[in-house]
Amino acid sequence: MKENAREIGNSAETLNLPKQHTKRTKQDLVDAVKQYRHDAEQGNAEAQYLLGCCYQFGDGIAKNKVEAGIWFRKSAKQGYGQAQELLKVIKDKKLRKSINDLDLIRK
Repeated sequence: MKENAREIGNSAETLNLPKQHTKRTKQDLVDAVKQYRHDAEQGNAEAQYLLGCCYQFGDGIAKNKVEAGIWFRKSAKQGYGQAQELLKVIKDKKLRKSINDLDLIRK
């Protein structure tokens, strides 16, 4: 599961995810992460997505693609639209890469 989460985090980095915390102080970001984590652990899908974004960009917490992928997946499983769309785009991107890799092998 962690390997898959890392792939999600790596793929998400190349997408244009919204930067949630522009023009905030470092302490504001740390406080936001604490609140997102609390809410995410209580099962709040939006907070899970936002915590994933914090991990993805290193906003208020150390950048960690594995953790980002884990939280994005949890959010998507609960039906949070932005997380579901993110995972769909990543899946489509991986499929296109696989097809391109096969084409290169055949040549």
